[in-house]
This record gives sequence, structure tokens and C-alpha cells, in this order.
Amino acid sequence: MKTLVSLAAASLLVTACVSSPAEEPMEPATAKDVSAAVEAAEAARKQAASVGHEWRDTGKLIDNARSLMEEGKYDEAMALAEQAESQGELAYKQWQIESSR
Repeated sequence: MKTLVSLAAASLLVTACVSSPAEEPMEPATAKDVSAAVEAAEAARKQAASVGHEWRDTGKLIDNARSLMEEGKYDEAMALAEQAESQGELAYKQWQIESSR
């Protein structure tokens, strides 16, 4: 019975994803957008580092985002900067959870 309920829930989820209206195409990232995203990523990284909980690849992602920005590959740079910011935020949250135990 649980399997049947799980399958039904999965079917509804897939149907909802497929039938949702298409999102408008995103505007291409600009140098200004990427620069702001890199700054936000760096701030998140520093916050995690301040408690000794920086993840291994966060700084590498930021460096790669900066390099791509210099090459004019703004969309790719934006994706890496956003990933780095997320890693910084998650690392800090992980520290908060672990330190509250």
C-alpha cells in the first residue's frame, strides 16, 4: 500500500512539473550582476571561514567565477558564483547545527 501511495505522489509531482507554465527566459548576466554575485559569495565564504567551517571548494568556485567573468562568460560565471554563495551559506548553517548539539 505504501508503494502505491508513493507512486501516486510521484505521478502527481511529475505531472505538476510538466504542466506548469514555462518560465520567461532569464536575461543574460552582465559584468555588474556577476560582480555582485561574486561579492555575495565571498561574504558567505568569509562567514563560514570565520567559524572554521569553510567548505573545501567554495574558494575555488569563486576564483573560477572571477576568471570566467574576465573572459566575458557571464552566465557561466554567475552560475559558479551562486553555487559558491550557496556553499558558504550551507557551511555556516552546518556549523550552527553542529555547534548547537
